[in-house]
Amino acid sequence: MIVAECDYDVTVTTTGARLTVRNIFVVRVRDGKIMWSRDYHDPTMLVEALDHPIA
Repeated sequence: MIVAECDYDVTVTTTGARLTVRNIFVVRVRDGKIMWSRDYHDPTMLVEALDHPIA
């Protein structure tokens, strides 16, 4: 299992808002191929940047 952290630098084209979204990837690899993966991030950061309330 591989766990990696990375950041996305995002500019929202509709509002011009800029932010960094932190992500965690969890990947299972077998014989050099990705067998399973998950991507975790905080969606509230994106919602706030898009200026939309959380439903």
